[in-house]
This record gives sequence, C-alpha cells and structure tokens, in this order.
Amino acid sequence: MTSSIASGASETRTAPDAACSYAGGSENNAAQRTLITAEGRLDLSTVAALHEKLSEVGCGDITLDLAGVTHFGALALQVVHAAAVSAQQRGARLNIENLSDRVKAQLAAMGMSASTLTEPAR
Repeated sequence: MTSSIASGASETRTAPDAACSYAGGSENNAAQRTLITAEGRLDLSTVAALHEKLSEVGCGDITLDLAGVTHFGALALQVVHAAAVSAQQRGARLNIENLSDRVKAQLAAMGMSASTLTEPAR
C-alpha cells in the first residue's frame, strides 16, 4: 500500500496486513514492514502528518527514510522518538536511514543521533 500526504511523507507496506499479537509479538509482526519516506521540512507545520503516518502502523518494523528531509526540528524529534518507543513496546523496531549531513547536524545540536533517537528505552 502506498499513500501520500501533504507533508511529503509516503508509506509503503511490504508485507500483507495481519492481526498482531502484542503480548510477545508474533511471526506476522516480524514479517510486516512499513517504509515511510519524508521530504522537505519536518517542523511545526508538517510534523502532524508524520505523526499520523507513524501512528497508523500497527504491526512490524518501520523504516523512516529521511533522504529528502531538509530540516528536522525538535517536534519531529519528539514524534519519531515516541514512535520508536511505541514500536519497541509492541516488539518491533523503528529504523532511520538516509540522513543528510544537515539533518545529522540538527540532531547532534539537540544531543541526539539516529541511533540514540531509536534505541530501546532502558
């Protein structure tokens, strides 16, 4: 399934939708993968659409492709971190890929990196 939203994010599911068992996960949970591609500025004016797409993912791992992102604001950081925690709670992972040097620098200025943003809570 592929869909586009106003903020420039699109979603592609790479396995059939299936009911998830959140108590310890399930085989279907591991097979379900969702790719969300974001573009442009992720800030106050666009982060709600990203939040919506991340919140719609009910099963499996999420890959967030930031190749087209030109600005990654503090609200985007909060939304992505919350999605990573949510994924972890259901036995899945949120992975971030294709960060530009600019986005890496913006994350670093906020004391984060792609790995610290998505690492499991301790």
